[in-house]
Amino acid sequence: MLGRLMLILVQLVVGWFAALEIANALVQFGSLYMYLLALLFAVMVWAIGLLAAAVLKDVAQPGPSALLVAFATAVVFSALPLFPDAQNAIVSVTGPFDQRFYPLVGAVLGYSVQS
Repeated sequence: MLGRLMLILVQLVVGWFAALEIANALVQFGSLYMYLLALLFAVMVWAIGLLAAAVLKDVAQPGPSALLVAFATAVVFSALPLFPDAQNAIVSVTGPFDQRFYPLVGAVLGYSVQS
């Protein structure tokens, strides 16, 4: 249990900083930027899961399906800002924060559900 919690925290922190640095180095794709972030976050979360499986106790090694589910949920979460009602509901609960955080949360949730 503690290993899984540490994995989620590491995925959130390292995924946030590493994927944003990689995204800043890439060309801006305009409206596709959020989906590029979803792909980067999913790959980062999955790669961190592979490394954590070797280091942390009680963490299973993810398979390719974990990457697919992480990417799918990251894409769904990255589309949330397109719906004003969903955006208003989330902001009313959590307060305002960077919209680039949505695909990261989706990738971590998808990875956690699958693995």
